[in-house]
Amino acid sequence: MPGLSILFTDEELERIREAAARDGLSLKAYAHNVVVAVASTDRIGDIAAGVAARSKELNERLAR
Repeated sequence: MPGLSILFTDEELERIREAAARDGLSLKAYAHNVVVAVASTDRIGDIAAGVAARSKELNERLAR
């Protein structure tokens, strides 16, 4: 599998380690889950914006 190296400050890495520990995950698993979740969320937002743009006229008529 492809990998990715990301540099963090000591403080950032400590916060990430603490968050991973709270979730009972390894640092690697936690970082993977967070990145994938954020990427998925952005995509959902883009899709929602597209749907809203396409249904703008209908929504304006229904609001009257």
